[in-house]
Amino acid sequence: MGAKLGGGGGGFNEINMTPLIDIVLVVLIIMMVSIPIQVNRLGVKVPNPEAEAPPTPPEPTEQLALAIYDDGRIALNRKVLVQDSSILLDPNAPASEKDAALFSLGAELTQRLKSARKKNVFIDAHPDVNFGIVVDMMDLARESGASNDGVRMARMKEEGPLAPTSVGTGVLPRGVMTGTPSVVGSITQIQADRQVKPLVPKVRACYDQALQKDPSLTGRILLRIELLHDGEVVKAEVDQSSVASEELTACIDAQLAELEYFEPLKWPEDDGKEAYKHTAAIIYPLLFSPG
Repeated sequence: MGAKLGGGGGGFNEINMTPLIDIVLVVLIIMMVSIPIQVNRLGVKVPNPEAEAPPTPPEPTEQLALAIYDDGRIALNRKVLVQDSSILLDPNAPASEKDAALFSLGAELTQRLKSARKKNVFIDAHPDVNFGIVVDMMDLARESGASNDGVRMARMKEEGPLAPTSVGTGVLPRGVMTGTPSVVGSITQIQADRQVKPLVPKVRACYDQALQKDPSLTGRILLRIELLHDGEVVKAEVDQSSVASEELTACIDAQLAELEYFEPLKWPEDDGKEAYKHTAAIIYPLLFSPG
């Protein structure tokens, strides 16, 4: 108790911290070594630049098949729409009756082909079917909008096409149904359809007037329109008709006579032809249903 603070003679004024710091550093190093280190890894898959590109999957398409049975029935995708096709083989039968027998089939085929990307139709006939009916179905498929090379024959089987699964009612909405146009020359089907569409309401008015005289009036009419390179209409007429009404045909002809110009035709500028050599022809199908 005899020690003096603040004076000389054996006292101390500071604490030596070096040993304490050394001890803390040693403990810290021991802790760092003993604690396991967890490494988080994220896998990244890098594409091989030398690998070939995967093949493009094919576009989904709806296959349309016309089945012709040996008992006279005709089905579209196994739905019977014609109960008796024997009238097609009768040379004395009027064209209007033949068209009436095929009307429901042609209307549904037209509607499906209009929205189809690839306009293909397969004809699947029984080996005993008269080939004349097969030819009629090929013509019907083309008139309904199938491409020229899209009408094909399925491989014939001894037992014939697959049995039908349903029967169509044959009842269509009242009015005028447009088909897929056939085109020749410097015009596409899309361009032709867009330019003829404004004429349809006038044709429908003609048909409504004709139905007042004959409520069961039905059939098919093909319009033919020919164009010059500047869009001038040089011919517009009813090319074919199975509708038994001269009044309807005359009314449609009167509407066609008012056509003067369509849009100018478009063609590749590097095809080497002069403008006046570019022309186009449109065959536009119309189906008439009394409902």
